[in-house]
Amino acid sequence: MKLNQIPILAEKEIKTLLDIYPTMTYSRPAVVFYKGHIPHVSFLITKGKAIVRDKKREHFLGRGALIGIWELCQNYASTYDLLVSESTSLIALDKSTLQELNFNKKRLLKLDYFSLSAFIPSLRSG
Repeated sequence: MKLNQIPILAEKEIKTLLDIYPTMTYSRPAVVFYKGHIPHVSFLITKGKAIVRDKKREHFLGRGALIGIWELCQNYASTYDLLVSESTSLIALDKSTLQELNFNKKRLLKLDYFSLSAFIPSLRSG
């Protein structure tokens, strides 16, 4: 996924996920995953900031950024490093959790910037 295509969730969705899932808070700067790593979960920033870095650029992301979803759902290696700053809080969301959130009756997670079925071939109709 291109760095400028990382989805940003609405505040209502962030609050809903905070009510359901635990957060991980980093006490110091850390690398969450490296370029070339296939993430097992995607990460939602709930507090603080992160940097996604490829060979040419760095992008600073804040609350609501859902990082690593494309790589997770496609089982592809990341094309960037993910670094978090001190006091950043993240929610880890695995593939089955994302499916459940996006496709349950209440539709708790509305991914406006893309259709999750585009990333998970087994969800495509037909």
